[in-house]
Amino acid sequence: METLEENILNVTLLEPRQKHPTIFLRYDALEEGTSLTIHNDHDPKPLYYQLLGERGNAFVW
Repeated sequence: METLEENILNVTLLEPRQKHPTIFLRYDALEEGTSLTIHNDHDPKPLYYQLLGERGNAFVW
């Protein structure tokens, strides 16, 4: 039986100016078909639109 490892990024521990750059680094390192769960403490809509604008419609939210 294969065990899937959860890929979780807790950005609540980061300085605000480091959050989006860190998320983008982790996103860019993802292999096709894998996922990233972001534990966040603010409205995710700006991040969604930034990802959409900079990476295109290449992800599922």
